[in-house]
Formats: sequence, C-alpha cells, structure tokens
Amino acid sequence: MVLKLYGHPHSSCTHRVAIVLHEKQVPFEFILVDIVKGSDHKSPGYLEKQPFGQIPLLDDDGFLLYESRAICRYIATKYADQGTSLIPTDPKARALFEQAASIEQSNFNTFAAQAVWYNLPYDAAAFEAETKKLDAKLDIYDKILSKQKYLAGNELTLADLFHLPLGNQLAVAGYNILDLSKTNVASTKWINVSEPTPHVLHVELARSPVNAYWQEYGKVFETLVDAHGTGEDIRVVVVSSSYPKIFSAGLDMASAVELGNKDLTTQDPARASLSLRNAILEFQNAICKPDKCPFPVIAAVHGPVVGLGIDLISACDVRYASSTATFSIKEVDVGLAPDIGTLAYLPKITGNLSAIRELTYTSRFFSAAEALNIGLVSKVVEGGREAVIKDALELAKVIAGKSPVAVAGAKHLINHARDHRCVSKFDFG
Repeated sequence: MVLKLYGHPHSSCTHRVAIVLHEKQVPFEFILVDIVKGSDHKSPGYLEKQPFGQIPLLDDDGFLLYESRAICRYIATKYADQGTSLIPTDPKARALFEQAASIEQSNFNTFAAQAVWYNLPYDAAAFEAETKKLDAKLDIYDKILSKQKYLAGNELTLADLFHLPLGNQLAVAGYNILDLSKTNVASTKWINVSEPTPHVLHVELARSPVNAYWQEYGKVFETLVDAHGTGEDIRVVVVSSSYPKIFSAGLDMASAVELGNKDLTTQDPARASLSLRNAILEFQNAICKPDKCPFPVIAAVHGPVVGLGIDLISACDVRYASSTATFSIKEVDVGLAPDIGTLAYLPKITGNLSAIRELTYTSRFFSAAEALNIGLVSKVVEGGREAVIKDALELAKVIAGKSPVAVAGAKHLINHARDHRCVSKFDFG
C-alpha cells in the first residue's frame, strides 16, 4: 500500500517530510488538510489520527505517525537501502548525526521559524531582529562547514535536509541562508571548499579522474567569481587533491566514451560533430576557469599528475609541487591530442618548445625536479601532500595580505602580456 502524507503545501513541516520521501525515492499519496481556509485538522475523523490536530501525518498501511522529524527518521530507516542514505549506522557517525539534528532544531529552526512568522504579515523590525539572531548562528555554521562538507561530517544526512523548508521560505522573504558569502556552499559532491585563513579559499578535488566532475569544477569557480563580484572578499584560491598519494589520474575513460558518443546516434554526422564540438568547448571552458578568475589561483600538487591534471594546473597562476609529484602529458598514449588546455598554456608557461614537444609526443612521466627545470612549477617542496599544501597556503596568505585591487590588476596585465604583442600592452587600459 502506498504511503499517505496528510499535510498542506504551505507547511514547512509537510515540506520536510516530502523532501525526504523524494530523496529516498518513495512514492506517496498527498492528502490535503486545509489548515488555512478550512478546519479539516479539527474534524473528529482527523483528530482520531492526530490528537493535536496538526500536520503532517503519515499513514503507512494503518501505522500512523506524526511529528515531521520522527516521520523523516522512520522513512530513512525503513527505506535505508533505497535512494540516498540519510542516517549513519556507525555509532560515532550516528552520534554526530544526532548532534547535527539537534543543532538544526535548536540553532536554526527556532530563529528561522520566528523570522518567517514575522514576515506573515510583514513586521520589518521584528523580521530584522530575528534574522540578526540567525546571522550569529549561521556564522557558527560557517566555521563548522569550513572543516567538513555537511553538518554531521562529509556525508549528507537528514540533518541537512531538515534546513530546506524554512530555508526556502526565508529566501522568499528576502533572506538567503545560502548566501554566497558562506563559501562552503561552493562545495559539491566531488569538490570541497573551505576557508583556512581569511580571504583564502582551499578547493580540494575529491575524485581522481578530473573529467568525471569537470562540470562541477567549473561551477565551483563560477560560484566563487559570482561571490567575489557581489562583494565577498576572496583574494586567493589554492587547488589541491584530497587524496593522500595522488593529485589526478587524468582521463576517466567512461566519461570520455560518453562524451565521444554524444548525440552521434540521434543526429546526422554534421550536427553530431557540432554537438561534440560544443561539448568539448564547454569542457575546455570549465577546466580553464582559474585563468579567468579575477584573483590568483595556486595549484598544490603531489603524486601523479596525469593528462587532464596537467590541463587543470596549467590554467592556474602559480604551481607548487611536492617532491613526490610526477607528471605525464598522457593523451597521445590513448590516441588523443591534449586539446583541453595543456598545449594552449604549456608552451607559454615554459618557453621551451623542445621539451614540451618531447613530453607530449612520448607521454613519458617526468619528475618534480624536471618540472621545476622547465618552468612548469615554481617551487618543489620536500615531502608529500601536507607539505606542499602548507607552503601553498602560506604563499596564499602572503598574497592575500596585499592590495586585492593591485593583485587583480597585475593578474590582468600579466595575462594580457601573455596573449598579446609587447607593443599592444602599452595601449592596454
């Protein structure tokens, strides 16, 4: 028997349950309880099911349950093997989840609900007072989320979903809890963003094949650029890998095949080729986003940096490598030309066409020392991931201490000089 959800479309508690049902991919029948214009919730029949006359109410083949968070926990537990896992099973992870759920109820819901209440009807002074209280709580959220992806750790849980209904209602009221100034919102499934020091963001790649998430990589930088444009004081970004022994394995072959087959079976050859070209241009644009940012981007690499990994770091302003780093322009070995960014940038970065041709044609691995020698990196740091990230963040902190306007202008002039003749540079302005 399909689940029955009694509620109202304007109810945040009803939304909370519906969100979890959708996340768990559980079909349900929605039954309207008109609490706005009618008195359905006070009828004898409904009071038999829900003695307080409130919504939502879940009917699971005669099993009745009310209180939205209890319903959500029931759904997440009953359908644990379906859809997204939302309640951890490990004892410590479960404890952190319960802590996060308590944080949401005590430090978010209390103030968000009051703010929404004062918006209906609108009481400007009361609304502002409540949102100021919420601001203080969200500042603490930001500290927590600068160290982890979600409120309970690095995995999505019910505690995160619990925020969505009132968060949406606050946005409608003109208060956006997903403010771009809260840098953690730039994080995605495969990319973590944190702010280790003021004005310095750390973007960590959490999956080894770069093109398995290249769209997310581009969107992260779009989000950061948008935040910068709306007043967020982002001065430097450091890009690294969250993997202890590898920066990037390069090409994800499954994604490459999918990209190569794009529209080939549904379009004539000419249109299919055009679609493929557009997809590749989108790919190139995403990987090259750091070059177009108004702030410097520093790559901190360790372990193997293969294929698209080199495309990615070539678009960065500064590149540091650990002594464990090895590099390979690998595309020729798999029958491809390095057309995403490597050969657009490396000849100008290194100024050594002989070396670039050799490394491209042979696809051989080369060391951090050789990368330093040809100018691909500007520093080799003894050690592994932690050591190179530490030095990159120290450099970022120094740059962040300079005038951001001067640094942004300098980056613009350097890029212009790279892409134009010397004479035209003097006319630039």
